[in-house]
Amino acid sequence: MSFLFVILTVLMASLEESAAALRKHSNQRRISLKGPISMSS
Repeated sequence: MSFLFVILTVLMASLEESAAALRKHSNQRRISLKGPISMSS
């Protein structure tokens, strides 16, 4: 039972990490997209 709990905890931690990385990546892309648009207008 504790072994399963450890696996679950590790999985949740890695999921949170990947979600945070994805969020950061999308934020960077949004910023880089905003740059050229504001410069052209």
